Amino acid sequence: MNQAVSDSCPAHSDSIEPQPRLGHLRNWYWRGRCIRYSFRRAACQAWAPANLPEDGLKSTPKPPILLIHGFGAGIGHWRNNIEVLSQHHNVYAIDLLGFGHSEKAQAPYSPFFWADQIHDFWQTFIGRPTILIGNSLGSVTAMMAAAKYPAMAEGLVWINLPDSSVLAPDLSPTVRRARRLLLTVLRPLTASLRYVLTSPLTINPLLTAIRPRRVLTKFAKQAYANPAVVDDELMDVLGLPAYDRGARQALRAMTRFVGNVPDRYRARYLLPQLTLPMLLIWGQQDSLVPPFLGPKIAALNPRIRLVELDQAGHCPQDECADRVNPLILGWIAALA
Repeated sequence: MNQAVSDSCPAHSDSIEPQPRLGHLRNWYWRGRCIRYSFRRAACQAWAPANLPEDGLKSTPKPPILLIHGFGAGIGHWRNNIEVLSQHHNVYAIDLLGFGHSEKAQAPYSPFFWADQIHDFWQTFIGRPTILIGNSLGSVTAMMAAAKYPAMAEGLVWINLPDSSVLAPDLSPTVRRARRLLLTVLRPLTASLRYVLTSPLTINPLLTAIRPRRVLTKFAKQAYANPAVVDDELMDVLGLPAYDRGARQALRAMTRFVGNVPDRYRARYLLPQLTLPMLLIWGQQDSLVPPFLGPKIAALNPRIRLVELDQAGHCPQDECADRVNPLILGWIAALA
C-alpha cells in the first residue's frame, strides 16, 4: 500500500479537534517540536464550559490519568480506554516525540529523554499528582518519570514492563568495576558498530521494507493473542506515522540512542526505592516481552500488585479493554 509522505502535527490542527473516542486532539510545542496530545474531561465535569482550559479542572477530586503508549504506537492505541477511564477522571494521552502524530525529529531518544517530555507536559497542563499508565516502552518511561519527578505521580500502572535488568545476576563490587572498565574499553568499538547498524544505508531500506500495511499487519498480529483484533483502525494507528516526513531520521536516532539509560534507572535498582502504589498488568500470551518477567519485577517491591491476564498479548489495554479498564479503575478507587 502506497502512502504519501505527510507533515506530522500540522500547524492548522492547533485548534481543538474533537474525536468521539479520544477526546480533544491538540498540539503542544516542546523544545521547539510539535507534540500531539489528547484531553477528555471527566464525565462528572460535563457541565463545565467547552472552552474551559485544563488549568480550570485541577480541583477535580479524583486524580487525573496520563496515558503513555508503547513503541511504534500513539494516542490511538488508547481508543478503547479513554472514554471509560474518563467517567470520573480527567484523562490525557500523549504522542511521544518521534511517534504517532508528534513531530519526527532528530533527538537523543531514550526513556530517560521521554520522561522529561512527560514531566514538562504534566507541569504545563496538569500540575497535580497523576496516575501514570504506560504500555511497554510507555511503562518504562512512566517508571523513570516517577523516579526523576516524584511529585508528579500518585500511582503507576504498567501494562508489561520490558526491562531485562531483573535477570542480571548479583555481582560483587569487584566484578562490577571490572565490567565497567571493560565497557569503557569497548565503547569506541560498540559506538562504531552502532553507527553502522543505524546508518541511512541500513535503516532507510529497513523502514521501507516493513512499513507496507501487509508486512506491518503480520508483525502486529504477533503482538496479539487474538489476531482478529488487528483491524484497519489499529493499522492506521501503527502504520500511518511511518510515512510522516522525518520518520527515517527519527527511527535512526531511536535505534542509536534508545538504550542509553543509566543503571540506576533500570528496574532492578530503581523499583525497590519507589514508595508509591504500583499495578503491573501482564498478558500471559505476550510474545514480545516474556510474562515470566512479571513475578520477578513484582518481587522487587511489596507495593507492586501483579495481575496476570490469560488470553491477552502484548497490548491488553487494546485487545481486552473490557477487562483492563475496570481493573485499572478498581485499583485507583482502592487507593482512596
